[in-house]
Parts: sequence; structure tokens; C-alpha cells
Amino acid sequence: MPDNIKIVFKEDFEYSNIKFITTDISSVDIVRTDLLGEVYEKKYSLKATLKNDNDFLEFMTEDDYKLPRNKAIYLEANFKTDIKVSFGYIAIGYTNAVQRYFFEFNPTDEWKKIYINLGNEIQFESTDKQYFKLLFKALKTDNSDSAQVFFDNIKLIHVE
Repeated sequence: MPDNIKIVFKEDFEYSNIKFITTDISSVDIVRTDLLGEVYEKKYSLKATLKNDNDFLEFMTEDDYKLPRNKAIYLEANFKTDIKVSFGYIAIGYTNAVQRYFFEFNPTDEWKKIYINLGNEIQFESTDKQYFKLLFKALKTDNSDSAQVFFDNIKLIHVE
């Protein structure tokens, strides 16, 4: 990796202390899975199962991260999902925080890797918003018995 690239956040779910937590409004828990077909690489991935009575998932990084302005900032992630999953962030300022969703992962039965450029979004936040949490949500809207969402190797990186 080039010297000017900084990894701000990395979660590969290999350790029991997951760096994500569900929000207060989520009706679905996130867990580590080690089942064949549910893991992207190594031993574990993140898994959430949405059912008719538990149909809303929202989770975020437990910690917040200071991100630079006017720099390239990327979210990198591997995912597989039965339903659409939205991605965004919480921008935290001195007096308030704002929640924004701006990207949607489409359903896929194969693992995909994605890079999302956050730099353009973050540069337009007010200057008092210097700390950020990654944020994901999904809502099961169909009549199927359940839907599953999987993530692995989530990274937040920027150019210094």
C-alpha cells in the first residue's frame, strides 16, 4: 500500500469484538458467522437475518472517526445480500449530528467488492462536522420468510 494511504477503520470480523453496533431503532441483530457459503474469506463474516416480525436492520461503527476535507476518502467492502442495503454516515458536530444515506447496494447472491468515494459527500458537510460513523440499513419489504445480509472486510481509507 502506498505511504500516503491511511487506513482509518478496518473490520474483517475475525475477532469476537465486532466494531459495529445496531442502532436503537434496529429490530435485527448482527452476528459473526462461520458457516460455509456465508463467509467471504478467512473464518468469519458479518450476518444479519431479517424476518417478517424483525424486518428493519440498521448498524453503525461503534466509534467515530475524524476525516479530512478535500481528500480522497473511500469505503471498501465485500457484501452479499438478498435485499437492498443503504449506506451512509453520521456526521457529528459540536452541537448536533446528522444522518445521511446516499448509496444503495443491490441484491446479489455472489460476493461483490465495492469502493464508495466519500470525499465528495463529506466535503459538503458544515465545518463543525469533523467526526463520522459509518452507517448501514436494510428493510425487508417482500413476503419471503427471511432475507440475509452479509458483509466482510469493511475498510475506511483516505489519502493523506
